[in-house]
Amino acid sequence: MFVLFLMLFLPDNPNDQWQITETSVFQPLVQGEVLVRPDGGAYILNFKDALVTQYDITGRLVKTIGGKGKGPGEFTYPVSFFYENEKLFVYDYLTTAVSVFDDKGTFEKQIRVPHRNLELLKVHGGWIYADWDVSDRRGKPQVFWADETFAQSKAIVTVEDEGYGGGMSVWSDGTNVDARFSPISNQPKLIGTTDGKGAWLTSISSFELLYINAETKTVSATITRKEKRIPFDVDWADEELAERIDRMKEKPDYTIKKMYPEYFPIIRDLLVLSDGTLVVDRWRGKPDSKHYPVGLEKTGKETPLKYDWETQERVRGIHNGFAYVTIFNAETEEAGLARVPLANLSEFAKKNPIIFEGHGGRSISISD
Repeated sequence: MFVLFLMLFLPDNPNDQWQITETSVFQPLVQGEVLVRPDGGAYILNFKDALVTQYDITGRLVKTIGGKGKGPGEFTYPVSFFYENEKLFVYDYLTTAVSVFDDKGTFEKQIRVPHRNLELLKVHGGWIYADWDVSDRRGKPQVFWADETFAQSKAIVTVEDEGYGGGMSVWSDGTNVDARFSPISNQPKLIGTTDGKGAWLTSISSFELLYINAETKTVSATITRKEKRIPFDVDWADEELAERIDRMKEKPDYTIKKMYPEYFPIIRDLLVLSDGTLVVDRWRGKPDSKHYPVGLEKTGKETPLKYDWETQERVRGIHNGFAYVTIFNAETEEAGLARVPLANLSEFAKKNPIIFEGHGGRSISISD
């Protein structure tokens, strides 16, 4: 399949700002779908078309990597990707494999991961991953360290409650249908540090963050704060479900199980800035446009935030004084990426807000 990419403000000088539009991604780009390379180039993960597009520092398209399929270098359900030591790693949820590409986008090999439904992070010398789904195995959910090929692994911490993901999920075996809905995700959040040396893990029942050290393969730091838990808003959740059903092309003739927690998780979302600062967004009851972030150093000490949550959440990387910021065209309903000077970041974000009224989540169609 041929995909057209249009460059606006395409510069001759790599220090100029630019915007990439017409990416064939028709929802705002979320965390994990944009990577900034050490040379200032960028990758964009197109979940729907199961491919990765690579751009150089000027915003020019370099290469399209992957595509739908089950052959070498192809993907069925790509959910995340990573870049380390001039290698691109693309994690495919359905095939339980990580495809490895060289710096030019040429496929090299596949690495098998232990199970499906992993939260996977690349760290120096290996991987950190959370195994949330233990329904077909004994034991509780755990977070592991593994070497580069997953030949060796070590359990680091056990998670008492793995929660569940947000959105609508419908699985069918041709006879039975398992449909579930939650307007929020209350799973613990696992996010890597920008130096590649570890990851932060959140709790769903308290304000607690554990630092998982990839070098020592231990939990080497813990941040806790006293925060009040807010009862979950069932009425709001039912309204969200009704709106979701109303938007469906075919109305369901099956029962949808409501996956509603008793309380909102205290931690709503988590970011790690380029300087290592943690930005923790918190729930304050019924979701709305308001966010309640707090900046924390690794010691747990509060630190002032330069940007509001809406701005910082859109930043996918920083290179030589430029921020790589997600954008979205509400008229064409297409996502994109902009490279803007850090000095202009707040102004750019205010002048180019992301307005999206569709439902979240990703869908893909794969046929054998």
